[in-house]
Amino acid sequence: MRGYLIYIILIILMLMPGKLHAQNFEAGAFAGLSAYIGDLNTNRLFHKVYPAAGAVARFNHSQRLSTRVNATYSVLRGSDRNTSQPYSNILESADYPNIYYEFETSMVELSLQSEFHILAYRQEEMLKAWAPYIFAGAGGIYFSPNPMEASDGGGLRDPAGVAHWHPDDDADYLNLALVGFAGLGIKYKLSRNFSASVEIGLRITSTDYLDEVSHKGDPGRNDWYSFTGLTLTYGVDRNRSNYNGHIRYNRRSWHGGARCPN
Repeated sequence: MRGYLIYIILIILMLMPGKLHAQNFEAGAFAGLSAYIGDLNTNRLFHKVYPAAGAVARFNHSQRLSTRVNATYSVLRGSDRNTSQPYSNILESADYPNIYYEFETSMVELSLQSEFHILAYRQEEMLKAWAPYIFAGAGGIYFSPNPMEASDGGGLRDPAGVAHWHPDDDADYLNLALVGFAGLGIKYKLSRNFSASVEIGLRITSTDYLDEVSHKGDPGRNDWYSFTGLTLTYGVDRNRSNYNGHIRYNRRSWHGGARCPN
């Protein structure tokens, strides 16, 4: 846990802006997909995806560096039925044949991330139409698992308290966890104020209970998840004089068209 705290402090210090008055501000929404990686899914990136949605606020410090605040809601899903994973059929035994386990975990993430543009973006004289970027960040999640036991005969029930359920997996645990993440994406400037970006980010957490499976799986490995999706933002330039005739607006650099007159 101490390692996660140090990681988050370092990320926050790195993201602290130097000159707030010189930034451009953007606000918008995120829509995409979430995917779980853990005991029941160790290596498939887009297995049992679920919609994710949220709000974002971005501060552009320079042509290369931006800071973004995220608030995202989603649901993570997983199952051990008919899989080739190392921890498949974790509830099945001679006394309980043809039983499989699945879960749905609702989750809210609050996070702060730094974005580094590989190509200069939002230049003053000649606005770039697009730019690839990498990002890293940290934050916290609140999660609420809903574990279910099912059989081929149909029906679902909570496995807690059943003899074949590991007692430690039914123990109380904190529904809050730290998260650190990294990823990549690409931004495209739709107009002077609107921008869109597509990205994918992998998140490692400080908990092994997103799936409420720990000792039935690998208790030494915490759970992961990912977000993949589209962000649409509306930007406001705090230095408004830049857009009052003092910048040559070059549309040729955007779409290959002719330059607009001053």
